[in-house]
Amino acid sequence: MDAKARITLGLLAGAALAGTALGLGAGRPPSPTNPGVAAIRAEIEKSARAAGGLSGRDLFVERRCVTCHGTDGTGGAMGPALGVVMPEYLSAAGGDEREAKRRLVEYLREPQKVPVLRKGTMRYPNPMPSAKGLGLSEEELERVADFVLHLKPPSVSTGGDGGGGK
Repeated sequence: MDAKARITLGLLAGAALAGTALGLGAGRPPSPTNPGVAAIRAEIEKSARAAGGLSGRDLFVERRCVTCHGTDGTGGAMGPALGVVMPEYLSAAGGDEREAKRRLVEYLREPQKVPVLRKGTMRYPNPMPSAKGLGLSEEELERVADFVLHLKPPSVSTGGDGGGGK
């Protein structure tokens, strides 16, 4: 077999292998209803709890807070930049970080029952879910609050509060 035929055969084999992989679902995110995925997630959570639990940042990502608030809380069309909101909690608590965290935890626990600090700001399309709705235990809620409370405001060059352009 000459070199040209070997290359052609190699390319065809590669294409067939890629087609098979795509047909089996490679390259797509796993279905959350897949029992294998559910078992893996349960094992990850069990391991994390045994090791002292996930960090606040890991929980922020895992519980999909990033969907509305962006990576590292930078905000977007679905939710505000949290680095801008947290100084307001500190201010409302007179600079007392423990009190600011207590207020934040209270808000995250039942957002619909706590008055919003920010008046006259953009309304976002979805309401903030409760900690229970996000599947956060009391301990995990505390870790997420610690993470969020220490986010830095975005710089002017990143577009302000990430208010989604409205």
